[in-house]
Amino acid sequence: MVVDSKNNFITARGYPELLTVHPTIRNSILTLKHADMESLNVNLAEVIALQSPKTAQVWGVPVPVYDCGGEASEWFSRLLDRSACNYRLVYYASQKSRPLRQSTNKFYKFTNNDTGALPDEVPFNLINQASVDDLNTRLEDIQVTPRNFRPNFVLTGAKSYDEDNWKYVKIGDNVFEIIKACTRCIMTTIDPETGVRNSKAEPLATLKSYRQIEDPVIRRSAGNTPRMGIQMSLRSGPGGVVSVNDPIYVA
Repeated sequence: MVVDSKNNFITARGYPELLTVHPTIRNSILTLKHADMESLNVNLAEVIALQSPKTAQVWGVPVPVYDCGGEASEWFSRLLDRSACNYRLVYYASQKSRPLRQSTNKFYKFTNNDTGALPDEVPFNLINQASVDDLNTRLEDIQVTPRNFRPNFVLTGAKSYDEDNWKYVKIGDNVFEIIKACTRCIMTTIDPETGVRNSKAEPLATLKSYRQIEDPVIRRSAGNTPRMGIQMSLRSGPGGVVSVNDPIYVA
């Protein structure tokens, strides 16, 4: 996670350039690449060994993190505002899920283990390719891919929006419970390849026209944020493996 000088998390909602950073990890080495920057390697095992946990903020919730050092700070600061040290890269410093923010569990059955480390709500998001295909038939002057929605999993073989009716998803031997539909924000309007915002706020504007939350009570709380994809939490044991082309079962 990248934080500002006050240790508050930042995202591509405000800093679209973050979408053009490509991370890979091998053993304990995190490598970050960007078309206009030199590659950066961060040894996460070394970070854990040499750093003491500090506190950062995610949606106002304090979370323990390790600071990934001056070189990573300088790299992100140059990328985001050409400064020397206004931003820092941090690494989650706990084996437990971070606390839920107060508003998270108002309508849904989140448990204390569902938030994970640093995501907005849950660590697992699934997109139905058929739903993306249907959205593209409704769009003018733009086409989107699952990457606009940043999922962990892309499913093929279902009908569009079938996921609205699912309660559980099994991928390989891993069982997930669907906590809620994923409501979408302005980040969907940023091209994931270039970091450029769509001038007509698409595909968000079109999604708002036909994918609103139907429950009136939840709608009053969530506003006019449209649904696309599903938020899931792991219900089978930890440590499982998910592979490309795994069969997917739903209930």
